[in-house]
Amino acid sequence: MRNAGVILLAAYLLCVTVSAMAEDTKKKDSQQNAASLNLQIVDIVHTNTDEMSTMSPDRCDAEGNIYMRPYGIGFQLGWGQILKFNPKGEQTVTFLPQPGFLPSKSFVAGDGTVYVLAVDQKQLTDQSDKDSRRAPDNYILRYRSDGTLDHKTKLDAKFLPSGSFVVFPSGEILVSAIEVATGVGQPPSTPFTALFDQNGVLVKKISAKEDDWITKAIEARDTTKVLPSKGANPAVAMGQALIGSDGNAYVMRETLPAVVYVISSGGSLVRTLTLSSGDPPKFPSIMLENRGRLAIIFQNSGPNEQPRLKLFETGKGKEIETVNIQPQFGVGAACFNPPNFTFVRVEDGKFVFTMAQAR
Repeated sequence: MRNAGVILLAAYLLCVTVSAMAEDTKKKDSQQNAASLNLQIVDIVHTNTDEMSTMSPDRCDAEGNIYMRPYGIGFQLGWGQILKFNPKGEQTVTFLPQPGFLPSKSFVAGDGTVYVLAVDQKQLTDQSDKDSRRAPDNYILRYRSDGTLDHKTKLDAKFLPSGSFVVFPSGEILVSAIEVATGVGQPPSTPFTALFDQNGVLVKKISAKEDDWITKAIEARDTTKVLPSKGANPAVAMGQALIGSDGNAYVMRETLPAVVYVISSGGSLVRTLTLSSGDPPKFPSIMLENRGRLAIIFQNSGPNEQPRLKLFETGKGKEIETVNIQPQFGVGAACFNPPNFTFVRVEDGKFVFTMAQAR
């Protein structure tokens, strides 16, 4: 009987080992079978707007208009402005910040409606991010496509607005931010992912197990998993979010490997995607989506850094293609309509849009 038990245990361990090896082989085969494409320039559009740089993410609406938050020359005078350009490079609309509000993040809906996450500037203190009793109120400012302010919504929860957010077509607001500490101390690092209804009422908080190892990596300053930072939580603060063509929100953490949460308008965590940059490892910097494809640009900091663009299925995260991207295209990407991309860069103090096709 003892020998029979040993044989059964050995058989079980063998099955587990073979299964793990098969899964590892499947992942390698998936990466090897992914196509490798090059970008061919279709058009280059020069604008007449004077700026030094732009704050990612740049975004497109359904008509191909490009929205950017610049800083540089206009930093002191126009902090928080959002500029709208048509595909010809003509600046058509300026979305101005509202008096009394400090803008943090922005979101552009497909119909051109612009949303801005902002805090009540009168409530700001040097301890706002460390003491929940002094945390300012957060608001969602909604602008019409012509740049006029349409509505202000106060969110009934305190959080540090360093991260990203989206607004579902049905009106729900999904925020990816950072918890505010209860008391004075070090900057907090606990993620705050929550769903609000269209009136700003907190519906639910959303938790994911991957945030546990991300938070531990930040506390341990493990730069093999998270970016080095003296701030609260770089994985959340540098992450991005968008509404996919399937109606779900895609919330990306800037980690190694990239982690993307797929969340429904009801606040359910539909699935979690873990996406590899390939070798050598690179952090995700930009995320776009169209027709079931995620396009992610991976790039580390450095003067001679070579960006890497990969396409993944939104269902299971299978790698589809690697697109060779040249540094001269710029570090910003605003539009993705397979196989077409629009990249953003600054040249001689002007914004330049490069339209390219992956072939």
